[in-house]
Amino acid sequence: MAIFVIYSSNQTYSQPSAWAKRVFREHFPNVYEVFKNLKRGDHTRLAVLLQAIEAEIVLHRVAKRISRERRRLPIFTIHDSIVTTEGNEEYVKSVLEDEIRKAVGVAPQLSIEYWKPLNKLERKQRSSAA
Repeated sequence: MAIFVIYSSNQTYSQPSAWAKRVFREHFPNVYEVFKNLKRGDHTRLAVLLQAIEAEIVLHRVAKRISRERRRLPIFTIHDSIVTTEGNEEYVKSVLEDEIRKAVGVAPQLSIEYWKPLNKLERKQRSSAA
């Protein structure tokens, strides 16, 4: 639902299926107007802009800072996430929080997720879905 509200064309506003967009506008009128203006003429512009901001923060600020402060620390970026080795997750999280706070002025709500090996059933489900 949030994707439709944020990324859909401005022309969909009056359609019955756009009820969430109207609720969003009611609760966040200023944000809605900014989004609407950004999408005027090309509704994909907002998504591209947000991806560029994400890349600037995660790649150009966070990853660069980590590589400068801890040269040998392995990190891998996946969209808005950074993968590292166990024992380094709190450090990476703190850098990510700090750089996001500096960039947008608000502290983010981040969580740490641990990868685990897939069991046989999960591997089978993934291979059949592909």
